[in-house]
This record gives sequence, C-alpha cells and structure tokens, in this order.
Amino acid sequence: MVARDLLDDRAVLLADAHRLVTLVQRFWLAADDLDAEAGAALFLQDGTFSIAGQEFAGHEAILSFLKERRVRAADANRSTIHHASYPVIAITGAARAELKFAVLVFSGSGPLPLPASAPSSIGRCLAECRCDPDGNWWLHTLQIDPFMEVPPPLASEPADGVAQ
Repeated sequence: MVARDLLDDRAVLLADAHRLVTLVQRFWLAADDLDAEAGAALFLQDGTFSIAGQEFAGHEAILSFLKERRVRAADANRSTIHHASYPVIAITGAARAELKFAVLVFSGSGPLPLPASAPSSIGRCLAECRCDPDGNWWLHTLQIDPFMEVPPPLASEPADGVAQ
C-alpha cells in the first residue's frame, strides 16, 4: 500500500508540474496574441504583475496594462514571440508553487514574416502560483527582471540590423 501511495503522490506532482508550466506558457501565448483578457484571466484577483520595476497590483490593473500593451503594439505594427525556457519548479506549500525561468523575447515591426534576428531582450522570471480546491493553478505574482536588452539601432543603421 505504501508503494501505491508513493506512485499516486508522484503522479500528482508530475501533473502539477505540467499544469504549472502550461500556466506560464498560456500567459506568454496570450501576450504574443495580444489577448489582454486571456492573459489577465490567469491571475488571481489579488495577483501582481511586475516588469522592469513597474508593478501592477490586482486583476484590473493587470488587465489595464495588457490592454495598453495591445494598443501600443497595434500602433507600432509590432509582433512578439516569448519563449520561456528551463523552468525550475519548487512546491512551496500544500497549494503553493514557485517557478523560476528565463524568457527570451523576439520582436519586430512590420509585415510577417519578420527578418530573423537575435532576441530583443532576455528576462529572469519568478512566478508564484496558488492552487484552488479544484486543482487549478493560478498566477499570484509574475515578476520579470530584465537581464539583457538589444539596444535600438543607430539612426544610420537599417532597422533590421542587416546592411544592404
């Protein structure tokens, strides 16, 4: 009976790990799709999103930030792809978990397909998540700290960084 309990516990941990990684990936897909509502819906009502020193506390503030981001992206005809890599998961309590990972952002403006280039930025991320009684995981906090950014091209350089 003890061996069966251990297998059940491992299955739950594996399922939770999958749900947590999927939660983070769903946020980045919403960001790339400029779907503010879907991105904000992944946060608890008292959730917090912070990026580069700016903090948005509460569901409405997060939704407002994501909606403004959508408008800015549309105005600039800007597209992004966020790639979250090597998540490290720690179960920090009965219904709490923490994910640490890096996010690489590829971005550009203009019609698709965009010219290939190096990531426009790399960030270190920390996601603190909570699990509800139904087993659903939610973002409580998502913190993104810039690690590396590509400087904008000089006025004398082509925008795509490729010499003609």
